[in-house]
Formats: sequence, C-alpha cells, structure tokens
Amino acid sequence: MARMARAWHWSTRWLPNGVLDALRQLLLFASAYYAYRIVRGMVDGKASAAFENARDIISAERSLHLFWEQDFQEWAMRDARNRGTLLQMGE
Repeated sequence: MARMARAWHWSTRWLPNGVLDALRQLLLFASAYYAYRIVRGMVDGKASAAFENARDIISAERSLHLFWEQDFQEWAMRDARNRGTLLQMGE
C-alpha cells in the first residue's frame, strides 16, 4: 500500500494535471511537428521563389512608404548595444 501511495505521489508531481492532459499535450506537439514537416516538404527547394516574393513585397512597401523594417532593426540593435553597455557598467 505504501508503494502505491509513493507511486501516486510521484505521478501527481510529474503530471500535475493527470495522464490524460499529458497525452493531450503530446498529441498536440506531435500534430504540430508533423504539420510542420508536411508544409516544409511542400516548399522544399523553392527558396528562390520565396526570395523573389520577398523582394516584390519590399518593393511594394517602399512605393507605398510603408517599409520601416530596416529602421526598426537598426534602432533595436542600437538599443541592444546601449543596454549591454549599461549592464556592463552596473557590474
């Protein structure tokens, strides 16, 4: 009886929401993984088309004056460097 209680204690510690919840999460993860593999298989080898589409989108954004990604990335990198410098000064 003590072994059963100990086993129950460990199972509730490792699976706080029960075995069914763990199986549901495992199924969700496996489904997402296989969906990823299927989609990747469909587009594998089409990188040149993807880059061409990206260039077309950027061109359209620039013509509409909506292309701000490069400015945002430069700001983020500058901010990250400043934060890194401030963190080093605080040590």
